[in-house]
Amino acid sequence: MLDFLTKNSVDAAAACGLLGIALNAKPEQIQQAYIFKMRQYHPDLGGNEYLAAQINWARDVLLS
Repeated sequence: MLDFLTKNSVDAAAACGLLGIALNAKPEQIQQAYIFKMRQYHPDLGGNEYLAAQINWARDVLLS
């Protein structure tokens, strides 16, 4: 049914959604979005450990 979707494309779409960026974002835009989100959700700054881990995952997926 959704044969055209691969795990990588689904992961990338989810990661972009989490960071609030477009699928065709450049590495600089990914890094900017990552820093912005981590400033909001880092556990040391009163944020959520789970969300910080998800933000790290999103950056790793998009920059790998």
